[in-house]
Amino acid sequence: MIWIAFIILILYCFFTIWLSKGLRKNKEKFSTILTGEVNEESNLFLSVIVPFRNEEKRISYLLRSIKNQSLANFKFEIILVDDQSNDESREIIEEFIAFNSKINAKLARIPIGIDGGKKKAIEIGISQSKGNFIIQTDADCTADSEWLIGIYNFINITNPDLLILPVFIEPSSSILSKFDSMEYASLQVVGIGMAGQNAPILCSASNLAFRKSFYENTKSKRTDENLSSGDDIFLLQAAIRDKSKIDYCINSSICVSTPSLNSLENIIAQRKRWVSKNSSIQDLVYQIVAAFGFLTNLILIYILLFKSEFVLLLFILKLIADYFLLKTFYTLINKPFQMIPFVLNSFLYPFYLIYIVFTAFSTKNSWRGRIVKN
Repeated sequence: MIWIAFIILILYCFFTIWLSKGLRKNKEKFSTILTGEVNEESNLFLSVIVPFRNEEKRISYLLRSIKNQSLANFKFEIILVDDQSNDESREIIEEFIAFNSKINAKLARIPIGIDGGKKKAIEIGISQSKGNFIIQTDADCTADSEWLIGIYNFINITNPDLLILPVFIEPSSSILSKFDSMEYASLQVVGIGMAGQNAPILCSASNLAFRKSFYENTKSKRTDENLSSGDDIFLLQAAIRDKSKIDYCINSSICVSTPSLNSLENIIAQRKRWVSKNSSIQDLVYQIVAAFGFLTNLILIYILLFKSEFVLLLFILKLIADYFLLKTFYTLINKPFQMIPFVLNSFLYPFYLIYIVFTAFSTKNSWRGRIVKN
């Protein structure tokens, strides 16, 4: 068994090297595109869709980010779609729209009596949009002032159907927050690294761009409408099935940030919701990568329990591989890499992952007071 463990860890190391190459593959092209001037003659128009539910504590930060965008106001619009909130979110947005008339912003809502949910909010927002390209983000995100202009320039030149973009969880001073941030970064490196190697399997709705016509053409073919979540991963799966043009971009200026969740209970509930979608994803590459990651961490726990004399060697091997991969990601998005949280995450993550996977399929998952349908 110990030789099998070593072989799996060696394969894991090669996999991280391969992902790291995917992250760095088009770095020079990205920096050239993102710093260029906007083509004023382009007919590209962006519609930023923001579904929200009970975001009174965070929505003002996103609105401030939108207000500070360097992309000319006539090149984009923002549509905020209320998913039946019962707090002060709508009032905050209405006040923002009233005092910022130069920004092309409007507020939509899911009517009372209609089943809510993020997918329905996105659908309503897109149906009211004027843009030929949709930028999707979340109400608790913030972005650099160059966010939209960078995406605009990239789309203008590369002309993708779907564009995968980076997201970073901003940690607070707590250990839990740092764990949340770095664990999410590990998902980002897999998603963007695979996209860089022309094998995309993950994306995030917090920072995602896609052609409006692509969304409309694939909507009738999708079979995930009965599922509560997964608006991002199932859209990506539709793009893969239709052989649409999928691209990615990783750069600090087009990376959005979102705050860390404030409790272990919330972090676990979120990750359970994400994992519970796995059984509905038909893509073989996705399932192989997910199974390989699960097996690698399961092997580490087995070695710890039954072959403890080898556990330090295997953990160090994985630690080195993960370090170079994550360090690449943090460098590309210009975020500080903290060594102590990284080492702590590396030792805790196998146990955390096993727990999340088993509980995701054995207990009910919820979001914002609603039971998630898987």
